[in-house]
Amino acid sequence: MAPRLMSLLYSMAVLVGYLDPVSGESWMVHLQQDGVARSNSGLTWRQTLPTLTTFTFCIRLYSFRSRYSDYVFSYAVQDNDNELTFHLKFKKQELRLACCSMRIFHIVPVRVGLLRWFSFCAAVDLPTYIATFAHDASIVRTTLVDSLQEPDTPLKVAAGGNVILGQDQDNVAGGTDKGQSFNGLMVDLYLIESLLTEEEMKDYLSCRTDALLARPHLMSFENIREDFTLGMETNVTTAVDTCSPGSNKLFSVFAEGRSQEKSRHFCSTLNGDIATPNNVHENVALSLVGSRLADKCTEYDKDNSMWIGVYWDPENQQWQDQKTRTKAVYKNFELEVIPSSESILCAGASMTEFSGDTHKGNWGIDTCGRELCTACQFEYPEPMKMRGLCDESLFDREYYIYDTVNQRPVFNGNRWSKMVWSVKNYTTQQTYYWLLYLIGDPSIQARMVTPSVLMYPIGVHEFEISGDKCTGKRHRLKLTSCRQNMFTCGDGMCIDLSKRCNLELDCDDHTDELNCETLVKPPGYEKRLPPPKVNSSTPAIVNITCDIRLIRKLDLLDSQLIMDVVFKRSWYDSRLRYKNLHADNNLNQIDDLMNRAWYPDVTILGTDNSQVNAQPRRTAAWGERTAGPLPDNYQLIDEDVFYSGAANPLVLQREMTFDLMCTFDLTLYPFDTQRCTMTLYVGAYTRHYVLTSLHNVTFSGTRRLLEYRVTGVRHTPLEYQDKSGQLIEIVLANLYGYYISSAYVPTMLLVIISYLTFFFSLDDFTNRVMVSLTSLLVLAALFSQIASGLPKTAYLKLIDVWFIFCILSDFVMVTVLVFINSYMLVHKPITTCVLPLSSRKRTKVKWCQTPKLERRHLLNPRQVNSLAQVLLPVLMGLFIFIYFACIAFFMGTVQDEFET
Repeated sequence: MAPRLMSLLYSMAVLVGYLDPVSGESWMVHLQQDGVARSNSGLTWRQTLPTLTTFTFCIRLYSFRSRYSDYVFSYAVQDNDNELTFHLKFKKQELRLACCSMRIFHIVPVRVGLLRWFSFCAAVDLPTYIATFAHDASIVRTTLVDSLQEPDTPLKVAAGGNVILGQDQDNVAGGTDKGQSFNGLMVDLYLIESLLTEEEMKDYLSCRTDALLARPHLMSFENIREDFTLGMETNVTTAVDTCSPGSNKLFSVFAEGRSQEKSRHFCSTLNGDIATPNNVHENVALSLVGSRLADKCTEYDKDNSMWIGVYWDPENQQWQDQKTRTKAVYKNFELEVIPSSESILCAGASMTEFSGDTHKGNWGIDTCGRELCTACQFEYPEPMKMRGLCDESLFDREYYIYDTVNQRPVFNGNRWSKMVWSVKNYTTQQTYYWLLYLIGDPSIQARMVTPSVLMYPIGVHEFEISGDKCTGKRHRLKLTSCRQNMFTCGDGMCIDLSKRCNLELDCDDHTDELNCETLVKPPGYEKRLPPPKVNSSTPAIVNITCDIRLIRKLDLLDSQLIMDVVFKRSWYDSRLRYKNLHADNNLNQIDDLMNRAWYPDVTILGTDNSQVNAQPRRTAAWGERTAGPLPDNYQLIDEDVFYSGAANPLVLQREMTFDLMCTFDLTLYPFDTQRCTMTLYVGAYTRHYVLTSLHNVTFSGTRRLLEYRVTGVRHTPLEYQDKSGQLIEIVLANLYGYYISSAYVPTMLLVIISYLTFFFSLDDFTNRVMVSLTSLLVLAALFSQIASGLPKTAYLKLIDVWFIFCILSDFVMVTVLVFINSYMLVHKPITTCVLPLSSRKRTKVKWCQTPKLERRHLLNPRQVNSLAQVLLPVLMGLFIFIYFACIAFFMGTVQDEFET
């Protein structure tokens, strides 16, 4: 066994508390101890199996690397190479069982990983097709499926074959493949011809094997050297207790000087924590690992050689665990003294050589700013990811830290490669660098361009690659401990991926806000071409929403409508991709989209296809996250999340001021309703390439204008010159209250005043006609004043009809007054008075005589006046009724959609 890896296993043995089995002789097998995948590294059983109809197979495994398929047990007979097999698929987290000439192939979901113990039992009853699997302290009882379904041929495991552990056989005792081999540890293997109960299997998972030892078994490791033939790079050592607390915890020591805080941060960048022993066995294991660097680390401090995660909390007056922030469960101070300092103090551990029972690993107290070696612990280790390699690269993408080379930890790949600190001695100087290479073929390597001997391969670095399938000699690669949905800062720190490109500096080195361009264009992108069709009959669709924020001006005289509009277009372009989209679109902004990518340039026309003067106020573009991200691409350096343009729309929003012509129909003015239209279409493409879809038109501004009120905004699709378009109609209803108070009521009162002259004395013609004429003059002046502020039209408006009616009514009343007066003047009787001849006398008597009129031929003026008093109100009332009935009818057809 390689000395370094033997030291690792030795520390594992110390970690769980013993080096010798508690009872009997138990062995642990290490297959492929140098890590090289081989086809001849398995254990071959020197015996053979009998015919089996029931059996139980149990084993404990500790994997250092994973292959395509990690075969644990392979039994081949003459006619079938997979008579009975158990193998793991680490990537799919599966345990697979094949049996009985492949008549049964069963998959069991399991939780299995590298550098952690995994135990399982499988009790198989072939006659009943029942199998019970026990793993991770859980029991799964399942029914096996026979692919042949031949009840006349009973299921059984044939006798007389060959068993190999850790390899797959394609024929009896041969046809092995290194890609189907196992690299790791095996312990407590049992193959029993009977079925274990569920309780017995639970006992096995808890490392209580007394029941299994008492049962007769076909195969075990009790006499391993006599019963098995060891393959290449396969060795046997004393077994360890895999169920003890801390059995899955690994320690690693880094010999560079760091403060306690920097040590904690450094461990976190490696997917670990600063080492915190929780019992004496863990403390001994840590000291054992550190003792290999004692010469280097004792240069900083002979007593306190490496930091551990325990500190003195002066506020609570106790030693606390740095990770849990609770009271430390274990302390190993040679002389524990309650510090009197009011500042935080940190604990350091010493490094001493392991010699019998004299290993102590005592702790000491020091200031936290002191520079000591860094001790990290990895409990249930998670892999570090290598990013930036091409798909064809032969190097691994996942790495774990264990073992030591040249006083620095080794980064071991999960399959084929490893990275070590290489020291080359030349006659002139010594060269240091990190070397990544294939374990089985060191000629395939990548040398890290290291600017400093203190630098680790964590983060982004340049590598000179030779022999690999990736093109180019120099590549920028990133080794990161960040898990899924995390982003790696330049210093190796991990932050949540949602904090990437969120306009906040979350990384200490501010690298989270670098390279935050949202839009990603492929090579050869042509912006003049519209998005590709989904299929031959489905052109690109542009979804339009329009929000009218404000109507600045409505000019009836110039037929002009000026308004502020937020005009938003969204479309899908499958050629594009977006990077790091957020739920908040403000964080997904795209600069200068109109000059970088295709966008629907919409042409806008006013009424009667008149040109619209559009003045842009503000332009914004973004990618909108409506679908999930694309799979992570490890060829890229950064953990950016990419989204497909085929599933996530591109949005262009422009705030604009439109000055458009609107032809007003003032026939019903001032009780009119106007409809101003806008026509939208993509001018450069016919409907066979681009379709427009107007999702919504809203009006969010003030609806009440000076003269009109916005009562509705409607839209309908249309085709314009074989192009897909939309028609937007803005409905405005006149606010006629002003004219009621300033035109209709005064004119009505003037007409009434003129009418009241018919109740004047018939002999008072002067006052009667003066009142009527004055009313007529005021009506004419009022009409002229109001008409001057209205558009000149070739047709009568409703208000013109009203004024004409009022003027004509006043004119008719003046005419009737004159007519009545003329009758009174022409037909008034004349009285003739004659002085008698006796007038010479003092007594003078005048004699007068009035002639008689023939009344049956003449109109009586009083009767005419009385008739006017009755007939004129009736006629005017009839007209007013018809006038306002028409107004009510037309106004009733207009609905205010905002209120409904």
